[in-house]
This record gives sequence, C-alpha cells and structure tokens, in this order.
Amino acid sequence: MKVSVKKPPKWLAQYATAVIFGALVSIAALFLLSAVMFLLQLPSSVAPVLALAAMGLGAFISALLLGKKRRRGGLSLGLKCGGILWLFCLIGALISGGADGSQWVAKLLVALITGMAGGVMGVNSREKL
Repeated sequence: MKVSVKKPPKWLAQYATAVIFGALVSIAALFLLSAVMFLLQLPSSVAPVLALAAMGLGAFISALLLGKKRRRGGLSLGLKCGGILWLFCLIGALISGGADGSQWVAKLLVALITGMAGGVMGVNSREKL
C-alpha cells in the first residue's frame, strides 16, 4: 500500500525561507557588530542597542524577501515576519535563561516596524524574486 505525503502549502515554504534567511542575517549582524564592539573597545552598555539593530536588520531583510516573492500585502507580511523573528528570540532567551523582561517591548516594536518597512519596500520593488 502506498502512502502519499502531502506537500506543505506554497505560502508556508515562502514564509519559512524568508524568516530563516532573516534569522541568519540577524546572527551574521550580531557577529559583525560584536567584532566591531571588541575592536573599538566599546562599553558593554552599547550591546543592547546593537542587538536591536541586528534584530531590525533581520526583520527588514526577511520581510523584503517575502514581499518581493508575494507581491502584495507588504504591511501584514512585515508584521508577520517581524513578529515571528521576535518570537524566536523570545523563545531562545527563555530557554537560555536570558529573558529578564527588559527591552522586550522595544525589541518587538523594532522588529514590527522594520518588518513593515521591508515588506512595503519588497512589494513595491520593480524586480521580482
């Protein structure tokens, strides 16, 4: 007897690809910014601001790619991408014990706003992926 396996919906694969790529961009930005912080001997009080910037960049790129692919609904795509990335960060912080409650609202706002900007730019860009 043959068992047929259904393929996941096309939209799910698009979201997953965009969010994973955005997360990888955030991780790469964190590595780069931590190296800059080390080389310039910046105080540790700068680290949360740089982490916000890395999260914002990841949300922006994620929503930009998904907006280019889907070509409609840029604001909602950006909200979803930013929210999913923020949720991944929150879950990671809860698992590692690093969620002390500080700056989570700011991180959510940065992820949502930059995600919406990326989604709108992706939808309105001329070239399609």
